[in-house]
Amino acid sequence: MAMAGKSLVRKGRTVFWISIALVCAAIGTTLLLANDMRNLKAALRHFDVAWPIDTPAQPDAPVRPAPAPKLQTTGRKPPEPAPPPVRLRANFYEPEKPEILGSFQRQVYVGGPELCALLNDAGFINAGWLTSRFNADIAACFSERKLAATNPEAQGSLFLSVKGSPDGSINAIRMKIFWLDNADGQTLKRELIEALRIVIQKTHWTDFLDAIEPIDKLEDFNVDGFGADLTFSKEDGGSDSHGFLLILSMDGQDPAQLRTRSYFDRKAWLHLPGHLTTPQE
Repeated sequence: MAMAGKSLVRKGRTVFWISIALVCAAIGTTLLLANDMRNLKAALRHFDVAWPIDTPAQPDAPVRPAPAPKLQTTGRKPPEPAPPPVRLRANFYEPEKPEILGSFQRQVYVGGPELCALLNDAGFINAGWLTSRFNADIAACFSERKLAATNPEAQGSLFLSVKGSPDGSINAIRMKIFWLDNADGQTLKRELIEALRIVIQKTHWTDFLDAIEPIDKLEDFNVDGFGADLTFSKEDGGSDSHGFLLILSMDGQDPAQLRTRSYFDRKAWLHLPGHLTTPQE
């Protein structure tokens, strides 16, 4: 009985110490492996034990796609794909109505009184922009120059008129020259061209500058565009006549131009009250 008791005591001590060893090993392992094995590496360095060097894994080389096979070409570009069809509803566009269409209309950037004053300063003496005694809706200025001559039939002259309405708007400019092939005739022709240059400069209609060369050569000329018509021709069309007419008309009779002019006619609109048009001090 005594021997059996000693054997049990010895076995109990063995189990106890094994348990203690396992617990200490677990605690030590935890301490060494903690913090990314920092304590383990420090202990190995302390005892001069070499630690295996971690070699980072090499990334796999990128897989390159195989080159596309070259197609045999004939030197021509492949046809572009056709655009998708556009389908619009039948009522998307309103049909054009010619009976209400307008047209571009030239704007006269100078008033009758100003143009007459400019012509007067240039030597085309006139009385200024005056309302007609026979028609209150018409205003105009006139200038006439006659060169002295012993023979009345050989007398050169230049006549100029600017017509419009009393509010200063201009609708026609007429110039008439009685020209003879002499020094006086050349002088009058230069004055005619100078008057036309003044008109073109103040109206900003520079496309009419093309008329100067044929006028200088006394050749017929006509241009019509956007409500203005410039004509230079022999008076009455007679080949024996020395008279030439230059007419710049701003009242084209094309229906579309008439509609545009009527739409922008100030007389067709209601007038603003005086307190809206008078500048406030």
